[in-house]
Amino acid sequence: MTKLVCVSDLHLDVVTDGAPRAYEIETCMMVASERAYDIMQGSKGNTPENVLFIFAGDLTDPHSPRCHRAIAAAVRCARGLDRHRIDSVWMTGNHDVFDDGSGDHTLLALGALGGGVAAVDAPHVLHIGGKSIVFLPFTALSNAYSPDEYIRQLSNPPDVVIGHLNLEGITPGSESSEYARGRSVYWPIEALRECCPDAMLIGGHYHERQVFQGVQIIGAMARLTHGEADHAPGFLVVDI
Repeated sequence: MTKLVCVSDLHLDVVTDGAPRAYEIETCMMVASERAYDIMQGSKGNTPENVLFIFAGDLTDPHSPRCHRAIAAAVRCARGLDRHRIDSVWMTGNHDVFDDGSGDHTLLALGALGGGVAAVDAPHVLHIGGKSIVFLPFTALSNAYSPDEYIRQLSNPPDVVIGHLNLEGITPGSESSEYARGRSVYWPIEALRECCPDAMLIGGHYHERQVFQGVQIIGAMARLTHGEADHAPGFLVVDI
């Protein structure tokens, strides 16, 4: 059994009513990482489970004056996980990429850490514990790909698909207003239903925890605007 501990939409550069939120949100992220530690250690002498920590996009805007502190917080989290022998995957969201043709993004430092830390900035398949996980990140226009074509060309259906993409018909929140950035790239729902109907679907991008068209939305780690007062921030732990 493998457990996925999934967080998303940290937006560590956010400022609410003039107050920077980085310390608060980093504390929430550390709660998720501590949950991963607890799972790895097991309980009552049981064999520790295989654990993978996943960040599903939107760490910080690259042009924010607070982006360096945000990246440092993510690096601290990733290094702590690695010290506990917990692998982590950090996937780009629409707020992470530079749209200048360079292919750069705010997660480059995570990818440079090595060890059990990986940054995913292109569609990718990861195999862990006999299961396969497909990552569908948001990419800059210069590195654009078709999620639909990518799913259809897979030789084997994945067990899990994790994406930072748009969902047609979902009720928009602050991610489509105050936090709007970049173009819309949609989940390949039809291709997923045809090619891998049994796959677990997990999504970032949307700040409200919910399930829509079969996609389990992780939600943001904190209420980022006053309009999110009814949201229940948190993270997702799933068995695969």
